[in-house]
Amino acid sequence: MKVDSSYIIPVYEDPQFDGDDFIQIELKNQGDKSVTVTNYAVEMGERGFGSNMWVTRPPVWATRLPATAEPGGVPVKLLVPVPELRELRRASGIPFDKMHPWVELGDGRKVYSTNTVPMKD
Repeated sequence: MKVDSSYIIPVYEDPQFDGDDFIQIELKNQGDKSVTVTNYAVEMGERGFGSNMWVTRPPVWATRLPATAEPGGVPVKLLVPVPELRELRRASGIPFDKMHPWVELGDGRKVYSTNTVPMKD
């Protein structure tokens, strides 16, 4: 199981969505059994001890949960709106390198991204 996060700016044909940017959390199943992703968030502060920013209204085109990742199959791609992260950064003072994206699996495991939120303060 590998979880990474990256900064993305999608390109839309519909101009009403123009300008949205996201942190994409991507889970690749490198194991030999299917896994189900049931939830995801970004933890703020010390990894394992911080509060979480939950994504309650992902874009309509994002992967819906629960989502199954097959071994060697298509990755599960989840989205976190960047404006919400920037607002939390301003309000809390927590730097982006102390924000840890993670996914929760159907068996209860929490798997953190190999990197923190890939943005500059």
